[in-house]
Formats: sequence, C-alpha cells, structure tokens
Amino acid sequence: MSKTPNQSIFMQMHNGTRTGEGSFNVGLKELFYIASQQNRRKLVDAFPEFFGDEVPEFGITKKADPKKLKYKGWAIVWNDEEQLFDLTTPDEMEQPAGFREVEAQFSNVADAKVFIDNY
Repeated sequence: MSKTPNQSIFMQMHNGTRTGEGSFNVGLKELFYIASQQNRRKLVDAFPEFFGDEVPEFGITKKADPKKLKYKGWAIVWNDEEQLFDLTTPDEMEQPAGFREVEAQFSNVADAKVFIDNY
C-alpha cells in the first residue's frame, strides 16, 4: 500500500476532498483559476501556506538556483571568487563540504555538462 503525499489546501479544494472553507480561501482558489500564469506564480509565492511551494499540476514549480545545479550526480556550483563554475564528482559529494576537491572549472554550464558526459 503506497502512501499518498500531503496535498496543499488548494489541491484538496481543487480535488473536492476539502469543503466548507472560508470566503478568503474560496476567493483565493477562484482567483488562481482566472489569473495569468505569471500571476499564478506570484500567488503561490505570496500564499505558501495555502498553495504549498509549488502547484505542478498547473505548471508552477520551484525556481531552481541557476548557480547551483546537479547533473548526473555531479555538482555544478558558481564560484563568485574565481567567476567560474566548479565541478565536483559524485564521490567527492559524499565528503563534508569543507573537504571536497573540485574536479574542473568552466565558464559556462554547457561546457561543464559536456565534460561530465565525456568523463
């Protein structure tokens, strides 16, 4: 028997498993339906206790940090000091943060991914 993940108040209302909500929550739900995609993102950010962190069913997902990426187990992290992306192998990622060795550095993510693909 698989456990279902907790749903946000919004998704419970959307699925009809939560009823009897107050006028504010009902209004917020209706506003979400008529809002543009950009404004939906703003609503989710403004009311995380109602929507949760994301509403993937409507294309609203967490924003990824463009300076910290994971690719095939590798870490690609922007190094402000050197103005380059540091690549760390999956094996090194098992080490504590202060003890990791950088495998290589690149000026852009595309080159880093090519390096990883050919490693």
